This record gives sequence, C-alpha cells and structure tokens, in this order.
Amino acid sequence: MATLEVKGLWLCVVEREPSWDRPVRVITWWPVMRIDKSALDVGMYPLGQELYQAASYIYVDKAGFRYRLVEGNTTKPLLVQEEPIPKPRGKNVTWRNGAWWKDTFQGRKRV
Repeated sequence: MATLEVKGLWLCVVEREPSWDRPVRVITWWPVMRIDKSALDVGMYPLGQELYQAASYIYVDKAGFRYRLVEGNTTKPLLVQEEPIPKPRGKNVTWRNGAWWKDTFQGRKRV
C-alpha cells in the first residue's frame, strides 16, 4: 500500500510492505517533489490518501492525479524505516513469505 505524505519539504510516496524474510514492515519514503509550506496550509495535496502504482515510478490517486518519482526509476529513497510486526499468540507460529503462519492439524494457515 502507498500513501502521499510530507517529509521535511518533500512530498513523498510512502510504501509500507512486509519483509519476506523477517517480521518487519519496511516503510520507504520516495520523493516526488519539493514543496512550499504554503501549499500544505491550503490543503493542495491529498495527504494520507491511498495511491495506486501505475508504473514502476508513477503513482495515481483516486481522483486520477499522477505522482512521478523525482528521478524516475533511478530515484533513491529519502528514508527507509523498519517497524516490527508482533508475533501472534499461540504455538507453532512462524514468519514465512511476508506473513505469520501457524501449523495446524489441517495444515499451514495464515494467521
């Protein structure tokens, strides 16, 4: 999932994806454009709104506005953060392929 947010003076696309091999959510801040603080006061950008990926470096909001990463597909993230995903209660619970899974008598089930 991606949203539109502000970091410093940058308008950013923020992606939140679980890691495949560790129980953490990786939060990546991709710069879209430098902005003026007055644009934020006016409410010019739909901050917090969900974006859909139209191409490898282009995102679209529900209204159809497009947001292109600053340097296209060579853009470096402004910031990369990790937040832990807590382990659910129970026995035989393991992290696999980006999710918690539990081994049961009926087989492996996603928790």
